[in-house]
Amino acid sequence: MPPTVEIQSLFKYYRKQTILRDINFSVPEKCIVAILGGNGSGKTTLLKIVAGLLPFERGHVRVFDASPGSALARQKTAFLPENPYFAETLSGRELLKLFSRMDGHDAANETFEAVGFKTEWLPLRLSQYSKGMLQRFNLLQFSLGKRDLLLLDEPMSGLDPLAREQMAAALMRWKNEGKTILFSSHLLADVETLCDDLVLLKEGKVLFYGSAAELLKKTETVSLFEAYRTVAAK
Repeated sequence: MPPTVEIQSLFKYYRKQTILRDINFSVPEKCIVAILGGNGSGKTTLLKIVAGLLPFERGHVRVFDASPGSALARQKTAFLPENPYFAETLSGRELLKLFSRMDGHDAANETFEAVGFKTEWLPLRLSQYSKGMLQRFNLLQFSLGKRDLLLLDEPMSGLDPLAREQMAAALMRWKNEGKTILFSSHLLADVETLCDDLVLLKEGKVLFYGSAAELLKKTETVSLFEAYRTVAAK
């Protein structure tokens, strides 16, 4: 079977700046891969290219052995940005009905429980939601789609400890259901716990791709933080 995502010699430019340079890695099916890197390293740009939301100038990108953004790739791919925007004048119930019509799936009680979203929040307009309520709504609507490739940009960002635990559990549940997950993160503890492999980006370049154990062995360190700092300092 070909990998779910395959990237070869990828370059992305913006005006005169090189955002991504010579990116090479693949994501096998039914695994979790994290993209690590500081601000401006190219994590979000890379995810948007895989999602088919951004063009690229040079290289080869395949999603389910098809072009990103093609009908086949879009049918099998879901993307959750770091800061999704929803019409705040609508209620949670109205938006969920819209998503259900678009995707053909309804939110069952176990879905609400899994992401910590309370049904009594549904009649409220999204303008009335707190940040935590919005985060759980984002995860709830993302959970509705029956996609094989899940792309998440900083899914743990700004979450309280309980919400982080729920997000981690959701990622593992999706993996056990046979989905492939590619997400960006700054949180090394979550990456070490959840991921099969990681991609370490710096200034648009891949410094390392492989498992956390391989990174520790390569850097001769005992913690992922020390390994990350060692590689990123080069």
